[in-house]
Amino acid sequence: MKSIGVVYSNLAFLKIWSSRCISMLGDEIYLIALPLLIYDLTESSSQMAALVGFEFLPFIFFSILGGVLSDRTSLRNILLFGNLISVAPLVVLVFLYYTQLLAIWHIYLCVFLLACMSAVILPAYESSIPRVVKKQHITQGNAAFEISQSSIKLLGPAVAGLIIGAFGSGIALLINTASFLAASLIILRLQLCVIGDMKSGLLKLVFDGFSYILKNRNIKWGVGLSTCTNLTIGAYIPVLMFHMREQLGASAQIIGVILSIGGVTSVVVSNFSDALRSYIHHTTVMLATTLLTALSLIIIGLSASLHAALFSIVLYFSSASLYGISWRSFRQTTTDQNLIGRVSGNCRGIAFTGISAGSFLSAIFLRYFSAATYFLVTGIVLLFVFIVFFQYLPDKRTSDASNIS
Repeated sequence: MKSIGVVYSNLAFLKIWSSRCISMLGDEIYLIALPLLIYDLTESSSQMAALVGFEFLPFIFFSILGGVLSDRTSLRNILLFGNLISVAPLVVLVFLYYTQLLAIWHIYLCVFLLACMSAVILPAYESSIPRVVKKQHITQGNAAFEISQSSIKLLGPAVAGLIIGAFGSGIALLINTASFLAASLIILRLQLCVIGDMKSGLLKLVFDGFSYILKNRNIKWGVGLSTCTNLTIGAYIPVLMFHMREQLGASAQIIGVILSIGGVTSVVVSNFSDALRSYIHHTTVMLATTLLTALSLIIIGLSASLHAALFSIVLYFSSASLYGISWRSFRQTTTDQNLIGRVSGNCRGIAFTGISAGSFLSAIFLRYFSAATYFLVTGIVLLFVFIVFFQYLPDKRTSDASNIS
């Protein structure tokens, strides 16, 4: 914890971190509200899975655009205006909700538009970390982000469940609207320099990012593992929510509490991520957490109970936290600084294509099979993914040296 505390003394980092935390808190409530809203309208697990597909579809293109902008323009402007623009579709959605004009296609459209902005904003947040903290503190910076995200995941679902149960989804959507406005105000006076090449054309900047990924066998391995994992479990959270609501009879409040309990271990393991890095390489952590996630899916597939759902959530959240810290730190420490935005955006675009495609495939699968069968099949597939990528685990020495081949 002491090493992580170093980054909090950095004022620029503190502004970026605070802005992201407030935005994430609103998003956490929103991400609980929308699937439950879809459930109330359709009572369909297939529709809930398809929602995730629509949510991540824009990342295929807009993450690449966001990466280019992060290397070429002011990160402060991307974060400021990106958060402000995100307010508009939420305001429309809230209006439709309270006037009882809300249809399912309105939700899909709103989710799509918000995802477009999120895809642009996220590479800017990631690119800002190595620009405001020293290289030896990058893992601590990512751990600080992950700890706050895990803490929000700990509190957010329970708060969301209580708000939705007491006041309805409309209030939850209004809170997310307010969070985007607050995140913008914090960024207002932030100063971040532009490092990228201002003269190069857009296509060349995009090509340079993809070219770097293709030539760097370590980054290529990481984005391959992330994409295959996302393709396998892209719809995990909404399907689990449906499973608990429809097949296990859990209320919105109980679902929120279970998701929050899962966040407890996420907070704990994030606190120890920097110490873990001293003994285990980033790539080993990524593989180990992939294996744990596969096992958690198989367990819930074989045992349909709230206890199994809780155990699965605990393993999923803690594994996802460690994986996220390791993968971001691995990218940031092995990528040229003037390419971080593009590499981040391109990696995110490629990997999130897996989430979108996997969610649509899950929607089709769930038309014919139960949620329990979904968890069992995805767990077995993810176990196979682990075995394949274990065979091509990057050499730790070349990873640390950031060799290009």
